[in-house]
Amino acid sequence: MNPEHWKRLDELFHSALDREPHEREAFITGACEGDDELRAELDSMIAHHEQARSFIESPAYAVAAETIVADDSSETLIGKALGPYQILSVLGAGGMGEVYLAFDTDLRRQVALKFLHTYLTDDTKKVQRFKQEARAASALNHPNILTIFEIGEIDGREFIATEFVEGETLSELINRGTLKPPEVLDVATQIASALSAAHTAGIIHRDIKPENIMVRPDGFIKVLDFGVAKLIETSVSDSDALTLINTEQGMILGTLRYMSPEQARGLVVDSRTDIWSLGVVLYEMVAGQPPFEGATKSDVLAAILEREPLPLASRNAEASEVLQVIVTRALAKDVDERYQTAREVIDDLRRLDIQSDAEGDMEPVAPLKVNAGQAAVKSEKAEVANTGQKPTASATSSAEYIVSEVKRHKKVAVLVFATLAIAVASVAFGFYKFIGRNRSAVHFQKMSMTRLATSGRSRGAAISPDGKYVAYVRDDAGQRSLWLRQVGTTSDIQISPQTDAGELTFSLDGIYLYWSNFFGDLHRMPVLGGPKSLLLKRVNSCIAFSPDGKRFAFFRGDYPSQGESSLLVANVDGTSEQKLASRKQPDSFEGGPAWSPDGKVIACTTGSAYMSVVEVRVESGAQKSMTSQRWNEVKNLAWLSDGSGLLMLASDQGSLSTQVWQLSYPGGESRRITNDFNGYEGLSLAANSRVFVTVLEGQAANIWIASAGEVSRARQVTSRAGKYFGLALTPDGKLVCASEASGNLDIWIIDLRGGDGRQLTVNASANLLPSVSPDGRYVVFTSTRSGAVNIWRMDIDGANPKQLTNGNFDYNSSCSPDGKWVVYVHENSGTPTLWKVSIDGGNPVQLTDKDAGNPVFSPDGKLIACSYGNGKVAIITSEGGQPRKVLDIPTPFIVEPGFQWTSDGRALTYADRRGGVSNIWNQPLDGGPPKQVTDFRSDEIFSFAWSRDGKQLALARGIETGDVVLVSDSR
Repeated sequence: MNPEHWKRLDELFHSALDREPHEREAFITGACEGDDELRAELDSMIAHHEQARSFIESPAYAVAAETIVADDSSETLIGKALGPYQILSVLGAGGMGEVYLAFDTDLRRQVALKFLHTYLTDDTKKVQRFKQEARAASALNHPNILTIFEIGEIDGREFIATEFVEGETLSELINRGTLKPPEVLDVATQIASALSAAHTAGIIHRDIKPENIMVRPDGFIKVLDFGVAKLIETSVSDSDALTLINTEQGMILGTLRYMSPEQARGLVVDSRTDIWSLGVVLYEMVAGQPPFEGATKSDVLAAILEREPLPLASRNAEASEVLQVIVTRALAKDVDERYQTAREVIDDLRRLDIQSDAEGDMEPVAPLKVNAGQAAVKSEKAEVANTGQKPTASATSSAEYIVSEVKRHKKVAVLVFATLAIAVASVAFGFYKFIGRNRSAVHFQKMSMTRLATSGRSRGAAISPDGKYVAYVRDDAGQRSLWLRQVGTTSDIQISPQTDAGELTFSLDGIYLYWSNFFGDLHRMPVLGGPKSLLLKRVNSCIAFSPDGKRFAFFRGDYPSQGESSLLVANVDGTSEQKLASRKQPDSFEGGPAWSPDGKVIACTTGSAYMSVVEVRVESGAQKSMTSQRWNEVKNLAWLSDGSGLLMLASDQGSLSTQVWQLSYPGGESRRITNDFNGYEGLSLAANSRVFVTVLEGQAANIWIASAGEVSRARQVTSRAGKYFGLALTPDGKLVCASEASGNLDIWIIDLRGGDGRQLTVNASANLLPSVSPDGRYVVFTSTRSGAVNIWRMDIDGANPKQLTNGNFDYNSSCSPDGKWVVYVHENSGTPTLWKVSIDGGNPVQLTDKDAGNPVFSPDGKLIACSYGNGKVAIITSEGGQPRKVLDIPTPFIVEPGFQWTSDGRALTYADRRGGVSNIWNQPLDGGPPKQVTDFRSDEIFSFAWSRDGKQLALARGIETGDVVLVSDSR
């Protein structure tokens, strides 16, 4: 092909694309009149552009003409065997490569193979960019992101092997007009979840559009094509693994209609450019067409840079004004006024979903109806579980955003004010329903937080009834002392150099401090210092004073003799005990009571697998549930002074960190006040209910690796401190762990050569306590994604999650050495017992009927070590039954797992904390004295794991932090 012909073909191609589809045919017919060869070439290029699937380099037109004129042979690969891949059929072709359906004969699965055009293999930059796509995507592991299996070269051809997804593109669904409002929210939330994971990993997609979103028949979506992805951070530790093409300023990559203003200008972009593109996609799903259109590319560009899109309601009468608010914010041309994170988008979408469900505006979300077989890629069936509970919305305020938009965009003031009015009306209606039933204002809707003690060593705190003083416990390497601070000053007074205090409570006159220690001994001492006095024994909770300050209420557990717990009251000096109510296991009194301002009711926390709140009438002892809400944990109840409800600490399903909640009375509606990644411990409310204190807890830990025999030379392999909830080593030397690095509790995998790892689970639930099958094929873990606490299994790359158990409270799993069984704890009626289930699921088998936990298979699989009773460790056979041996181990349960076997099966390894410092110890099974393995002089151990051969030890080491914070109601 001569240059003149190529130039003419290229010009006609782009001119045709600039026209609307209904105008294109007439243009092509006129331009190619009498030149059938030119017409055929042009038709081929346009068809190539329209049909290219999303995981082909986009936009395809950039190199489509090269594909037509290249000297490549059109020889098909169908029927050929390339390495382990048997080529079955063609799926599509694009500017940079062809895609085939293939069968992986090694792993016995279908895959999609993307091959780079051979005429491009001499172009180093394009080859590098081809690999960039795979490396960017393979750095992610998320249920809504296409899984990359392999990148390599076969017979001189570069390829990427990916999962094969059945379904349709989102573009096809939009064109059919089949999307309903709840489906729009569901799809948008899934896309935002994928982007949140990518942005957390430092990757921007830069080409989010409907063609890059695959929708499976079950409604689950996959985001494809990270071929133009760019690392947010340019400084990386592994330059070889993260080599990317830097885009020069001024070069535009992506698809014009979905580009952000900064991307269209060729400026440097960050993750907020993906949020813009998501806003465009969301608009198009609702309106049926993109928000920015034009006859030519220049017109589209001008619309993106200068014009606001038409209101959604003008194109779809079903579009809600609140949804318009979300779209408006996502499409803010100023990046600083746009959503700053994908997580914010998720929160607002879920808020809208919850509001719509509550008001009956939407049907329940059902799987999208998509046509199987029309997709470019396909996957094996994945089991995706519902969380069982919609997450509570974050504190991000769309109403505040609208006000700022009015100030910036006076041209759209009418629209914005209308939207604001409807949003305010919606909120007011919600408050009316809440207040109308409870006749009280919402407390701490706006609040300020002040840190009073910032040493990181605070553990328990209480505020005096008048709000003038705060008492707290300080822990210095295991040495606990008691301190007092006057609010508004910066000076602390030590009132006791040594204390065994746990949770503190001021007397109503502010003269005394009360607390119970670990052994249940209730003490009292003067606030300004002095001798403490023992008032009562067997007090298993914090105490709550009656309104007149003459009595207090508390819990006492009678275990195991009677299997019940009781609510009691006593005089302030500990005399005249009186039992008001009792509860049998499993639904026992736990956490602590709170005495109502009118003196008639004592609110109590109750539960076993899940916890809730009940009221006990002081006069009769009659009990009644205060709410239908269930939490993983509830504690530290405190009545509001007007009697309209309580403040409390609670962790909902999917979270292990306790947050501050408000529970209305008598309506029982709950509302989360705080929404932090860290948790809170202890809550004490002043008498006027305008201020409370709590301890903001954190954990600053890193992963350390040591070789057996050289534990003194342990090295740190993570770069950012965080929280860890269980570790497991894989046979190939990687580490699987549970961490809150993503903002939720998720499973990660870490390359021990360095780096902070890849996320394997992404959902709104808690995923923790991983174990790895001996062959390294599976990760078995505890998850709340089904709405209960269960044992789940997934592939080592995070794919194919499968629920193994169906109890209400199943946790702490361990894989057998032959990889066939999983032993775990099943808790029912308040008693944890051991069970085992096949690695493939099925009917579980009970192993013990006694109180047991923390099970771990021995190296030969014949025995199981487990916690047993109070501070004991039992050895049972893998078939169950009575213990063969019971050992005394000092403190084996302060970390996860509680203990592990040594590789020779002769001892158990555990972590022991002494003087605020943790070390690993071995306890021989023959009863010999324990032997210290590590010799750390600082920090605590939160989790540890040995490799199965005993050659490597992984530890999560760091410090626990706690700062006293004063929270004030800013109403």
